[in-house]
Amino acid sequence: MSAFSHAILYTLLLGASVITGLFSYEGRTSLNTQGLEALEIVEAYAESSPLEEVEIAVEREEYRTDEIAVELILENGEKMKMGLEEYVAGVLLAEMPSWYSEEALKAAAVAVRTYTVYKLEASGHICTRPSHCQAFYTFEDACNLWGEKSAREVYEKMLSATKSTEGEILLYDGAPILAVYHASSYLYTRPSSEVFGGDRAYLVSVSVPFEDEGATRVQEKRISKQALQSALEASGEVEAVWDESRCVGLRVGDKTFASSDIRSLFGLSSASFEVSADGEDYVFKTYGYGHGVGLSQSGAGILAERGWSYFEILFHYYKNTKLAILKNNE
Repeated sequence: MSAFSHAILYTLLLGASVITGLFSYEGRTSLNTQGLEALEIVEAYAESSPLEEVEIAVEREEYRTDEIAVELILENGEKMKMGLEEYVAGVLLAEMPSWYSEEALKAAAVAVRTYTVYKLEASGHICTRPSHCQAFYTFEDACNLWGEKSAREVYEKMLSATKSTEGEILLYDGAPILAVYHASSYLYTRPSSEVFGGDRAYLVSVSVPFEDEGATRVQEKRISKQALQSALEASGEVEAVWDESRCVGLRVGDKTFASSDIRSLFGLSSASFEVSADGEDYVFKTYGYGHGVGLSQSGAGILAERGWSYFEILFHYYKNTKLAILKNNE
């Protein structure tokens, strides 16, 4: 969902063992335990910032609609048509780490399918630009990147998660939700209103204490004082503004700017940051990756390893929602 390549993120996070591609790695068809050790999943931290209680409701409603066919707009402008489930598997292939366990992949499959139905109902088509819609790989794309053997292993895993949740989507007030997702969070996800504008009862800020400083990507970016002051038309002391454990803005002199706007303006990897002066530059230290709204892919992987089911994961990140099954109109 980010404009940046997720592959770069996980290459930096987990080392040179990964290969080029969005979230899928040669020889990694099961959990990368070395990577999880590096993520420092500390149960004691969760005790100090407990997760909210999850009320599990697994009854699946029906959502009736016309038969869904995906018209996918490719980077070169050409169009490709396919069935919904084939498309979901291709998005997982491009977007999700191949070593994640089944429950995390199933949660992602439901989120991807829901997002797709939402977009198709709104516009009738969807594209392969991650900054606008979702990345997508065909099996042939994966073979070209990783070789047929590795591609087949990963694709079969994504197909399994897709088939296990076939037709399942999330509803709020009887309609598919805007099931956005991102790579990783820091302590809290962000409400929709901070990033996309407008309040959505299912896209609120939720605690993710399992993604602390040791469990998320940390990146630094230098911005010259002149460039920052010129872009913001402000001068004076610069400091990050935090509300409890969530970065909400940047204060420059007597002006304050929303942290999500700062992320977009300066191309930061996250809207959670600290800032310090260093000579003629300001150094932004960011935590997490992506816009921070909805499901955290990294968080889903961690929760799945803790034993959470895919619907528990979904209900944590998408509040006030219900699972439903797509049914074709007669």
